[in-house]
Amino acid sequence: MAKGDVYRLPDGGLAIDVQSDVIDGFGTRLVIPLVGPGAINRPLPRLMPLLTVSLYDGSSEQLVLATPLMAAVPVKPLGRPVAALDQEHWGISAAIDMLLTGC
Repeated sequence: MAKGDVYRLPDGGLAIDVQSDVIDGFGTRLVIPLVGPGAINRPLPRLMPLLTVSLYDGSSEQLVLATPLMAAVPVKPLGRPVAALDQEHWGISAAIDMLLTGC
């Protein structure tokens, strides 16, 4: 498991792992759901940026980082990553900062 990896959740949705790789051993990972643009109101685009997710199967989707829905989830159901969003690191970090600090 690595920060920036995208996983398919048991309900079929996608979520990105945002937990530091240094913090491990708890049996959970901190993830943020990725949802379709019509599934959530985006009053603050910096808080919920629109990301292009290129899946390893060759398909891609435009999805919203649903930062206010961030949560710790058990590691076991996550399985193998289906994509990686390392290139979106700064935008994801800015969204988390906005959630935590309001700036």
